Parts: sequence; structure tokens; C-alpha cells
Amino acid sequence: MKRFLLLILSAVLLCFAAGCGAAEEAPAAAGQTQDTEQGKTDAASDAATVNVFDDLYGMDKQWFTALKSVDLEGAAVDATLFEDHPLTLITFWATWCGYCIEEMPVLQALAEEYAEQGFQVVGVLVDFQSADGLAAESEQEAARGILAEMDISYRNLADTGFLLDTDFRYITSVPHAYFVDEEGRFLFSEASGSKTAQISGSRTEEAWREMIEELLPGDTQ
Repeated sequence: MKRFLLLILSAVLLCFAAGCGAAEEAPAAAGQTQDTEQGKTDAASDAATVNVFDDLYGMDKQWFTALKSVDLEGAAVDATLFEDHPLTLITFWATWCGYCIEEMPVLQALAEEYAEQGFQVVGVLVDFQSADGLAAESEQEAARGILAEMDISYRNLADTGFLLDTDFRYITSVPHAYFVDEEGRFLFSEASGSKTAQISGSRTEEAWREMIEELLPGDTQ
């Protein structure tokens, strides 16, 4: 009997040691990401972040409709950026994110290919350190150098202050993207493999193309 009880106790201890019965977090649907410094800080300091994610990635919050930013050339940008474009891909990136940079030529080619149908790509630089969210000039210069080297002409925003005013500050990795319509409202892509409007991780040209063709209005294709 004692031997039987010892066997049961050993099994229980092994179960706890191995994390038995604990649900593992599923990997990203596709592609690779790198953690943002902001994401590391917030994830460590805010245990309620997961609930913010649940709220944010529903379709009820439309942060880009109130966009206020500055591009890498210093020009002011607001939600009129989306006018005359039934589909915009907004991609968050950083100068230290290799996956982001590798993906840029693919996004540039798609922006050119589908330009006549009203599709555009907008990058958002997340190399911010200051309280107002404005990327340091050295970071902006590095970003401009990368864009020039990669021959990227689609617009890129340097001021991520609007991130600090919205739940986008909880983005924890890049590249990270959203599709929006001509008013800056989220669009959900079934082809993305995501259950929400967020698209986390880099994707292949074929994957992006499938999403673009899914979301472009029928009369523009």
C-alpha cells in the first residue's frame, strides 16, 4: 500500500514539474517578429495587458480614424492620408528589426502593383524613446538611410506619439500590421489566418497578395 501511495505522489510531482495540463500559447500565425522595447516594458509591468489586447483587437476601436502624426520628411499627417485609398496596409517596424527590413521590398512591389486600384502601404517607425513618442533624430536618420538603401518610396511616419495616446502602445513585437479603409477603420482579413484585425509577423508576397485581393473592393480589381 505504501508503495502504491509513493507511486501516486511521484506522478503528481512529475505532473507539476512538467506543467501538466497548462495550455501553451500558440505561435504566431505566420512569419517572424522581434520584441519591441516598449512591449517588453509593458508586458513586465502590466499584468492586465492581455485584457487590453482582447479589447483592442475587436473591431469596436478605430484608432486610425483619429490619426495625428508626422512623416519622416517632417510633414504633418492625419486621417486624410487614407482618403482616395479604399485599402491601406499600415505596418509597424523598427530600424533594429531584420524581419521588417527584409519584408520592405515585397511591400514596395505590392504598393506599386496595386496602386491603380487604390492600395497603399504606410510604415510606422516605432524607434521611440521620448515621452512624447517622437523618434530621435538619429533614429529618423537611420530609418531614412534604410529606406533609401532599400529603394522604398511608400510613406513612413516618424512620430509615434499617437501610440502613447491609444492602446497601440501595447504592441509587443514587430513587424505588426493592420488593413484599414479610406476612413482609417480596421478591416479584417480571413486570409491572414488571424482571428482579429491584427496581423503579427512577416508574410510572404503570396500571402500579402491574397489578403490584398480579398480586401480590395470588387469594382477596383
